[in-house]
Amino acid sequence: MRVAGDAGPLAPGRLVISDDPLGAGACSHERLSDVLAALHARYPELADVHVVCDPTATTTDGGIVAGFYVFATSDGFAIVVARGSDDCESGCVNHAYSYFETDSSCVPRQVGQYSQTADYNRNCNVLVGTPMWGQPPPAVDTSFQCVDQADN
Repeated sequence: MRVAGDAGPLAPGRLVISDDPLGAGACSHERLSDVLAALHARYPELADVHVVCDPTATTTDGGIVAGFYVFATSDGFAIVVARGSDDCESGCVNHAYSYFETDSSCVPRQVGQYSQTADYNRNCNVLVGTPMWGQPPPAVDTSFQCVDQADN
């Protein structure tokens, strides 16, 4: 399994940048490609997402609009589905993240969501949910967060 090294203190395991390793624990006989196929079958709205991302790689095309960040855990896999929208040639204005973990049968189950969406009328970002596993990385500049939104 090719890994990008330590994914940081918030990550559930090592970041996988290969698209077809075997898992561990309940997924020790399942390849990542099979788990991602099960994810697509269970959540058909994700059928257009196919890229396993390497966040340590740099891009010059505005980044990936939709992709997987995959972590190898002792129980299988933790998977982040990241989507961008609105002006993605400049890095995307809006971002949505869905978080999945494989269960004791190696079936991916959704465990969280987070989104950052621009409110152009108020010139700020509306944040909904809680980021998990260091994806997205913590914001350096939080001055554009809408100040009147309730805690999530």
